[in-house]
Amino acid sequence: MLLFAGLALATGALAALDVRLALAGALAVMGTIAVVSRPALGGLILVATVPVTSGLAAGVPFPLLRPSEAAILGIGALFLVLALRPAVRWNSLDWAVAAYCIGSITIGAFHELQAGTLATNVIAVTAPLQFLLLYRIVASTLERPEDRSTALRLLVLLSIPVSIIGILQQFDIGPTQTFIETATKSTIFDTWGFENYPRATSIFPNWHTFAGYLAVVILLGLARLTSQHAPRRRVETLVAVGIATGALALTQTFTSIFAVAFGTVLILRRQRAWHIAPWALVLGGIALAFFGSFLGQRFEEQWIGREDSSLLPQTVDYRIEVWTEQYFPLIGQYWPLGYGTGIPPEVDWVYTESGYLTLLLRGGVGLVIAAAFLIGTSYSTANRVSRNRTGDDRAGALCVVAVSLALIPMNVVWPYLTNSGLTQAFFVVLGLVRAASASTERAPAPEYPAQPVAVSRNRPAPDPPG
Repeated sequence: MLLFAGLALATGALAALDVRLALAGALAVMGTIAVVSRPALGGLILVATVPVTSGLAAGVPFPLLRPSEAAILGIGALFLVLALRPAVRWNSLDWAVAAYCIGSITIGAFHELQAGTLATNVIAVTAPLQFLLLYRIVASTLERPEDRSTALRLLVLLSIPVSIIGILQQFDIGPTQTFIETATKSTIFDTWGFENYPRATSIFPNWHTFAGYLAVVILLGLARLTSQHAPRRRVETLVAVGIATGALALTQTFTSIFAVAFGTVLILRRQRAWHIAPWALVLGGIALAFFGSFLGQRFEEQWIGREDSSLLPQTVDYRIEVWTEQYFPLIGQYWPLGYGTGIPPEVDWVYTESGYLTLLLRGGVGLVIAAAFLIGTSYSTANRVSRNRTGDDRAGALCVVAVSLALIPMNVVWPYLTNSGLTQAFFVVLGLVRAASASTERAPAPEYPAQPVAVSRNRPAPDPPG
């Protein structure tokens, strides 16, 4: 009670300083009351808010932090201070996530301390902490299958307004573009590329981040469609997947489009649900019918309207040029421990255009290995859960299986594992898979099917095996 009274007083004091701070305080009070009464709400709040707000800029609406970061740190601190959940025994997946996140923070802090810039770059250095907290809170609070089902449903359905914003943006309807520029504070809208070939970004700072988020949503929705659900649930999931598919086409990001195509085949094969394939083709056909002109323009830009005869897309050719001329010569210098959170001064093009180069420059070969360990462990854990669970638990696991495999080539051309969008959605589903794997470990499936035991009327049944 004293805690709540103190929070209320603090909220009133903040109102005199900044309305945004008062809003954050009011949300903190309401969130604290809700989470204390039911800790699973903490996990559901993060599932509902973090992926869809991860592209918003810092200071919108809270000072210094992105809304997604504020939610993670606020609820994370609440769980730490109030000890709302007992400690959960760590397994290999937990250590893989921790190694990736804490390793990135440690090596980043080391470089910034050497440069004397840690105080000014502390947010960039500690940014990976949000992934670890997000994963652990979701994994430790959503222990009940019905809570995990609710979480997956929220993740899919809340993508609808995000997808619609992207569609409205691409067709330049109303003040959508102005709203997006204000909300994301992205500088990409002033570049030559966007002005000549506009692509949907929705409330994300880049079309790659938006497309990565949509890829997770579409694959998760598809996996849920192939699971056993009530007809109404299937309709709402189909609507969300259909709108997200259209929005993905408008991002004109072939990397994520190919990832979704690969994941679709994998999920249909694992679920033995080839009868769903026609519906997937229908969704793809509708997206092409309405938005195919944008994809055609992008295809022509990448392959047809070029003077050279290269078989690679124009953007990939340019990436190779940037890598070979600017980044590859630096590998010998920075491969042991990396450079830090910034870009070496020898580089003119400050975007690595590759997840592997980003990891190498941030933390050296050790961080690249940690990321590979994370992806490999995510795949193996999700693969095991998909074979031992049914329904939404299996759907979430199949989504992680597909995304883990797709990330291997996707990270070649964009830092999907370090940027917003895909990363937050992926760690949410990964946390749900971890919670499902804990249930599987507590109640493993029998190695052999149980055989009926004949029981005589005159003799008691034998005791069950210990």
